[in-house]
Amino acid sequence: MTLFAHALNPVFEERCSLNDELEVRVCVLTVFIKTKLEAELQLIEEKHQSKKRKFAEGSEQFHDEYMKVIDLNG
Repeated sequence: MTLFAHALNPVFEERCSLNDELEVRVCVLTVFIKTKLEAELQLIEEKHQSKKRKFAEGSEQFHDEYMKVIDLNG
């Protein structure tokens, strides 16, 4: 059970109240993968928001420059 020592954590026991060692291992892996995927999703969302913000700033800058050109020619 050394590979799954964190399975003895009270929080884990609350999530997975299973008696069979195999079921416990499956549950530990499920919790681990879910946690890992949630962290990866958070990172992807942060990168997306950053790119979205940069795009919006670029669009705003383009619009401002465009309006200056229009005003000079208008």
